[in-house]
Amino acid sequence: MRILIAFLLVTFRSSPAQELGLSVAQLWTNNSELLEPTGIGVYVSKSLSKSVVVRLSYEGFKTLRTFEGVTGNAFLGESSVQEQIRSESRAQIFRLGLSYFPLHFDWVYLGFGISVSENALSLRQTGTQTSRLVINEDVQKLGLGYSLNALFIPSQSIPMRINISVTNDFLERSRSEPVVVQPYTNPIITVSLQLAAGFSF
Repeated sequence: MRILIAFLLVTFRSSPAQELGLSVAQLWTNNSELLEPTGIGVYVSKSLSKSVVVRLSYEGFKTLRTFEGVTGNAFLGESSVQEQIRSESRAQIFRLGLSYFPLHFDWVYLGFGISVSENALSLRQTGTQTSRLVINEDVQKLGLGYSLNALFIPSQSIPMRINISVTNDFLERSRSEPVVVQPYTNPIITVSLQLAAGFSF
């Protein structure tokens, strides 16, 4: 995946990119740690034809929460303590997508797409009273997804484009099996709603 993205970055660099922009997204997941964060991202895309667009993007999400729990590891000789636990989960998504826009209505283009993504997920949980580390997890997951896309070009004289997309991703089971099942071990399903604005050049 990384080799493919590096190759495409060289390709984009060698020929002027069609569009560069920023995005904001709302993410919904079936994972109890990721929950429903809002994130921001950047993207670069290039039109292969009037109806086909290839796109590279990055999005970052973070979830902060506290909950009541118990810290302490008997194997390390630690006594159990009931305390508030601070949880911080992060998701960094690197995506390569291909979109097809078969429907054109003046300044509106409607279509669908497919994508492959590399998802870097991390989770840190610590006791607020004892500062004990409860969970420290970092995983990489490959994802496959599909999307419904709407592209708006408000004016031909202004090189601005607005993209709205809904993406459904399926993230694989963790590649290395832990001794104990961790929060990110099992497959994860995500749905995201993204609003992006970019400038073509």
